[in-house]
Amino acid sequence: MLDLNPETTMDESQIALLAMVERTQAVIHFTVDGIILHANDNFLAALEYRAEAVIGNHHRIFVDPEYARSSAYAKFWQYLRSGETFTDQFPRRTRTGRTIWIQATYAPVFDVHGNVTRIVKVATDITARQEAIQDLAKGLDHLRQGDLTYRIKISDQPDLALVGTAFNRTSEDWTALLGRVSSVTAAVKTIEQSMNASSEELSSRSASQASALSQTA
Repeated sequence: MLDLNPETTMDESQIALLAMVERTQAVIHFTVDGIILHANDNFLAALEYRAEAVIGNHHRIFVDPEYARSSAYAKFWQYLRSGETFTDQFPRRTRTGRTIWIQATYAPVFDVHGNVTRIVKVATDITARQEAIQDLAKGLDHLRQGDLTYRIKISDQPDLALVGTAFNRTSEDWTALLGRVSSVTAAVKTIEQSMNASSEELSSRSASQASALSQTA
């Protein structure tokens, strides 16, 4: 566990670990009431803010306004103040109003007496992954409705790129299969029409011959 208590002396390995987290993750610190104390460059870049625009503001500037007014949001901070930790995927609003997705952990920091002194969030931007998953879900919905024309944009995420490629190939194969079935159906229909025409012609000839025989008799 990272010890972010300023009253605690950290050894070199802990300092190196903190530096690594700051360098590779989006990190932001809050008071127990949600006021922003510090945000590193990774966090600011992801949310499109400058430090002076967020320090002193409340965390609610990053969430949907309706959610910010909800009892669920108030309880979220109440639980954090009580010492609970949350790890989940969260939608967040950038300065320009875009929605991004983050995989984040909100963790309370305790003093030597066990009191929560601040809240620290460590996050990773997973927007590209979420968008790829949503695109796949949209493709499956088109497939459910019988639409084989929808193609998924291949993601930069290797695992999701594999799924997207498989989806597109499956749709293409099914389209080709239906094309062959349609060709066979059309051929069968042509043969059926030809047989019907031949049958009608035969019936007509039979009727004419019968009429001729009747007249001869």
